[in-house]
Amino acid sequence: MVKKNWSVPTSPRSPYKIREELQLLAKFENQVWDQKTQAEFGKALARSEEFEGEVPSTPDWVGRARFGTMKFWGFVFRDQNDKLLVTSAGRQLMTGKREDETFAKQLVKWQYPDNQHNGNEYPPTHFALHPFITTLRILKKVKYLSKDEIALFLFTVTKDAQASEVASEIENFRVGLKRHKYRVPRKRFLVQCFNRQILRYYNEELKELLGRMKQKTLFEKDLDKMRVRDRTKLDEFLLRHRKTFYDYADALIRYFRYTLLVSLSGEYAPIIKIAEPAEKKVEAIIAAKTSIHPYDDVNDFYKNFYGSITAVPLPYENIKDLKIITQQWIKRAEQLSSKLKTISPGLIPKVEVPKSLPSDLEKLKDIEENLRSQSTVLNRTLMGFELREKSKMMEIIEDFQVILKGKVIDPPTFLEWNTWRAFESLDVAEEIKPNFKFSDDMQPLCPAGGNMPDLEVYYADFVLIPEVTLKSGAVQWRDEAEPVPVHVIKIKRSVSNKLIFGLFLAPRIDDRTSNVFYGCNSTPDMFGETVCVIPITINQFQDILLSFANHGFSPKKMLSLLTEIDQSRLKFSNLSTDRGVAWVANISEIIVQWKQQLEKA
Repeated sequence: MVKKNWSVPTSPRSPYKIREELQLLAKFENQVWDQKTQAEFGKALARSEEFEGEVPSTPDWVGRARFGTMKFWGFVFRDQNDKLLVTSAGRQLMTGKREDETFAKQLVKWQYPDNQHNGNEYPPTHFALHPFITTLRILKKVKYLSKDEIALFLFTVTKDAQASEVASEIENFRVGLKRHKYRVPRKRFLVQCFNRQILRYYNEELKELLGRMKQKTLFEKDLDKMRVRDRTKLDEFLLRHRKTFYDYADALIRYFRYTLLVSLSGEYAPIIKIAEPAEKKVEAIIAAKTSIHPYDDVNDFYKNFYGSITAVPLPYENIKDLKIITQQWIKRAEQLSSKLKTISPGLIPKVEVPKSLPSDLEKLKDIEENLRSQSTVLNRTLMGFELREKSKMMEIIEDFQVILKGKVIDPPTFLEWNTWRAFESLDVAEEIKPNFKFSDDMQPLCPAGGNMPDLEVYYADFVLIPEVTLKSGAVQWRDEAEPVPVHVIKIKRSVSNKLIFGLFLAPRIDDRTSNVFYGCNSTPDMFGETVCVIPITINQFQDILLSFANHGFSPKKMLSLLTEIDQSRLKFSNLSTDRGVAWVANISEIIVQWKQQLEKA
């Protein structure tokens, strides 16, 4: 059956997880990709530290689903003998080098029709589309795309030639939306637009659902005259499609951002735009001619085209263009350095600039990457100065609620980023080391790896290791209770002359997590040695930050609170069970008393 829309994989919906899972899948290369191998891969995923979710009862299904996503992006495929093969693009991704470029190459080649669907679901009579390139062309015309607009307009585009038409539809939608000033009317208008789009593209499906196959076309006025039973069916159909398109939109934003060619507009808004540092690269992609590569032969399609890392160079992947782009990064780094010197004359930021740019493509890429890294460090230092204002701290405190409500793309990564901003805003630390990855425009791109803490904060007399999560209940206990103390112990072993505290932040603290963190500082058998991890809720952390904003911060004040919470464990040592639960329940009172002492001082 011919599809009415294209899609984006939502499992996993975050691209940074693919490399880790691909490294596991590669161990099964050259094996027949049957149910047994699929199940073995699913079990291997469940055993890995990076896997999130319950141990699957159907590991073969999990294996197939994850394989499907990797095949979707051209990193693996099943050959004509049903054997699993990793492509050269997949091997490049596994190296971890220039992942943004690898994803950009795959997205530029992404086409409908393709081999994965054998042309049946996306036949050439209906489709001639490169979704990434066409989205960039639309984005160039309309300046930005909201998550609503992506969900509403993009996934029903079928041809590259429709870019201008769709851009006009988006502009008209914005005019209509502006007529509605308040939230409820705007939401109602959005739903109406969705319903019209679904009626437009899924008319046949709706006629079949409602038993109206004799009717040539189902019109909007027909939907207003529904019986109650049919209205229920209709509402369920419309809601299901809206939800599906929003899921696709969320995944699309994550994958497109990972190329570093697209960025979010504003700090949190689910609105994308062409990334300012990547404008020249995007211009080259937009200007490139597109055509549908032959897709009938699976080996040819994946080995010589879609899965080949070298078959289709990016349009700017040449000496001339890369030299221009690298010169722009040199200028950018020097401007950031100059700005830092103005803000802090005593600071002498160094920018390593080559005397001349080489004519070797790989060496030139390495220099560009190095300059981008230098710019990130300079930008991070600059942000540290800018975040010291009290108004910034108040903004950070409020932003925790924005994240908790899920009003951002990739809330877990933004939670790590906002926690880093909080400690930068407090200032005074000797070093603050975020382990999550920044995009070129200093937005969070992906969270810290599973083998390292989210953040490391070094003060003169102690080290604080913040670990943050949005998980709760059994999932929190299963995924966080063991890794967090292990991360803190690693830092403790490398820093012998300072007190070490783990700080665990979550919306709620699960009882079992509380008991583990209570015991890990008194029972060395749990993790090989004792370690202090203090669990507090994000709301409690906001309360602590607000006290510092109003009464001033010093490491001594922070240390006094951490020490008091840690030592309060002794009050509950005589309990027979749930000592950790009682200890964590008492933390709120300790914070209240600590705040009162700050106010008196």
